[in-house]
Amino acid sequence: YTAVVLSMVDAITWGGLFLLVAGGCVLAAAFLHRYLPETRARTLEDMTEYFARITNDPSILDLESTMDEGGCHQVDHDDCEGIALT
Repeated sequence: YTAVVLSMVDAITWGGLFLLVAGGCVLAAAFLHRYLPETRARTLEDMTEYFARITNDPSILDLESTMDEGGCHQVDHDDCEGIALT
């Protein structure tokens, strides 16, 4: 990596390299802001269901519906016996 960085410094100077890296950071931040959802005031279950829906993962959606039907959404999960959570 040192040879690559030094070659880039020779080509575009230290200031140019800094601007190139800063531009990459700005692009990464814009991408994350655009494509990652806001998670404030959402539960882990809500986020799991959200990502299962956008990725079309039926196993998670089936598990969520099975747990909701059986009353397994409670914290202690006493009534969830027999449901495989793996």
